[in-house]
Amino acid sequence: MDILAINDIALSLHRQGQHIEHLCLVCEQDKQLLFDQQALAKQRLVPGQCTSSYWQQLSLEPIKSAEGVRHAADLVHQQLLALAEKVGASPVLVAVPASLTQAQLSLLLGIMRETPWQVTGLINTALASLINGAETGPHLHIALHSKQTVLTELTASDNLSQGNHQLLSGVGLDPLCEHLMKHLARRFIQEQRFDPMHQGSTEQALYLWVRQYCNSQPPSPLRIADRSLTLDNTELTGVIRQFLTPLYQLLDNSPHQIWLSHHLARLPGVAASLPNARLLSSSDVPAISELTLPQATSGGISLIDSLPRTKYSRRPLPRATHLLYEDHAVALQEGHYGWLNNQLMHSATDMAFSIHQGSDGFVLSPCDNWQSSLAGHDTTLSPGTELRLSRGNTVHPIRCIRVMP
Repeated sequence: MDILAINDIALSLHRQGQHIEHLCLVCEQDKQLLFDQQALAKQRLVPGQCTSSYWQQLSLEPIKSAEGVRHAADLVHQQLLALAEKVGASPVLVAVPASLTQAQLSLLLGIMRETPWQVTGLINTALASLINGAETGPHLHIALHSKQTVLTELTASDNLSQGNHQLLSGVGLDPLCEHLMKHLARRFIQEQRFDPMHQGSTEQALYLWVRQYCNSQPPSPLRIADRSLTLDNTELTGVIRQFLTPLYQLLDNSPHQIWLSHHLARLPGVAASLPNARLLSSSDVPAISELTLPQATSGGISLIDSLPRTKYSRRPLPRATHLLYEDHAVALQEGHYGWLNNQLMHSATDMAFSIHQGSDGFVLSPCDNWQSSLAGHDTTLSPGTELRLSRGNTVHPIRCIRVMP
């Protein structure tokens, strides 16, 4: 079953183990609409011809846009056609955020009927993400969007059911990128008397660097127009943490198990700032395809907001791919690990622990008088697992995470 997950950062199509992202950006050029990477390449060069808010504003309200575009629904329709042309349309289960209203869902179904995509069902994204991992109790799914953050409550008992949701306006990827760009521009001005925001070409270069950084992809050194900035490991993670303060305050003393969607979990430093949260990857939504879902009735397609969880609640979480120490992630692979100058790294000499591949994932074994805080000598590593390696008075906390390529 193909799954199309809606988020106004990017549409995510899950097809036979593949994950295809199509950025929700549009740029008008020569009376044509450019989407995805083509629009990203123009975003700060011609900002008056670009937008990223049409999914959030999905309606039939008139807007000023390209010729032939009457409202946000037209832009949504055109993007769905562009994605179909790129990858080929198919029957899809559509995963939607709780922020979409009933009127917007009805409009979305009407739009998709006018495209090659065939909708087989609608399901809440938070429900689809957690059905295989949620233990009994209250849960909170947190998803980063373009202009806001969506927090969805769920309750797990015999069923996993969606509850209330809350919107944190202004805490989204677009304003975060703007915040980071202003911080870096101030440093360029103070240190090199150079303002990268003054010209479209240098602003675009800075924007692309920041987008790549926020996508947890190690960008090239920050060099704009032959001028470079030296950045340490904590500067930008501190800026992100400060930007997300409203979210952190909202989560203080929360009784819920917190789950971070993959767009939020990718932001550098966020996992370290929320050590009790569980990290979701883009592969968590496709797991819903293994379930037998309710069929559409003669009355039409209804939103699935509750599912039984009896046989799925004990299913293991996805395997960990990295170890997170402070704000630095080290890829998991077989071999020895140790610390040098307070940095965790692969080491053949200072061996604190070793990693080997087990049947259920990577396994950690302490070495050379080091001890693990978890029971047992060997520990299978899963996303969200926290442990401490200690020897004498030396203690190093480590967290296991899953990072998508």
